[in-house]
Amino acid sequence: MSDSSGSPHLPVAPLSLTSEQRDELEQAILERVGGLLDYVPSDVLYDSIVTHIVRESSRFLQRENLKDVLRDIDMMGEQTLQQHPQLRDIIREACKTRSNFTRIVDLKIFQIVPESGNTSTSPAQGQRV
Repeated sequence: MSDSSGSPHLPVAPLSLTSEQRDELEQAILERVGGLLDYVPSDVLYDSIVTHIVRESSRFLQRENLKDVLRDIDMMGEQTLQQHPQLRDIIREACKTRSNFTRIVDLKIFQIVPESGNTSTSPAQGQRV
């Protein structure tokens, strides 16, 4: 059903964040999406929540002087939910528990894939710039 990360059938590459950083990011995301959590779930709502999560995480990485390894979410759009239907369950669970939003940005589908010629850094290392 799901792996230990709580991400059913989607590959995970955890961002290199301390537990304190994850807690702080989790709180920032909850403040950003909290108002959306009372609406009836739909793909449009889930897409909006993912957009907020990725943007808030990207801001956080930049503020912490960590390499921003997240994709430009505007380029992904609603087709992400269609291509990865199990993402709905992950988002639904995070909304229901009002936690684990940072696990969504740990999914490889939201991370920049390194160019094939560059094997010295992986996108999940979160190296300082």
